[in-house]
Amino acid sequence: MAGSDFSQLYRWSNGTIVIFAERDGSEWAISRGWRTGDRLDDVRRWRFESERRLVGQLRRLVREATDDHLAANAAVSELEIWIQGSPENPQ
Repeated sequence: MAGSDFSQLYRWSNGTIVIFAERDGSEWAISRGWRTGDRLDDVRRWRFESERRLVGQLRRLVREATDDHLAANAAVSELEIWIQGSPENPQ
């Protein structure tokens, strides 16, 4: 969508762990890696057909990274706003 403010990647980080989410064709993908200097190590990627599963995975990953359900809920809220701005989800 030309001229859109939509970012192709959702990003969350607590300084050590970085999580990215993106739309990949007809699926949603989420990746998690550990920051080591200027690179990411031990990167893992999951793919989902539904937004609901993507949201659930982000909640789990952030809760594991922070041991804080409020931080996980805040990340989910941000992700849901990002999803709504996706060109694949017209308002």
